[in-house]
Amino acid sequence: MKLVIKGVPEDSFTINVGKSKDIIALQYNVHFSQGVDQSVINLKCIKDGKVIDKEMVTLFPFQPKKQFVVAISFNKDHFTIQESCCKFVQFKNSLDYPYYDSIWVNGNVSIKGISIE
Repeated sequence: MKLVIKGVPEDSFTINVGKSKDIIALQYNVHFSQGVDQSVINLKCIKDGKVIDKEMVTLFPFQPKKQFVVAISFNKDHFTIQESCCKFVQFKNSLDYPYYDSIWVNGNVSIKGISIE
């Protein structure tokens, strides 16, 4: 299964895939630089409200006010994330759930489309 999200960011935003705010299999956090900070993508897995796995990606394909496409493929042991520029990132699926029933987006972003293929 693949989740495809299209949008236009104004600033930092987060895409969450999980079961609730306390059980998030994939938190895909796009963080635009603020002054001396570097723009990064933080990937996290959260169980019972605690981070159990995390990774930082410094290749940053996002630009404010420019459309993006993020495709997230679900596999038993990992997620494969493809970003607009054809960059692939893999992140371990640390939770042992057969499916995730919630998708939500936070932050300063305009979502133009969500599809499941």
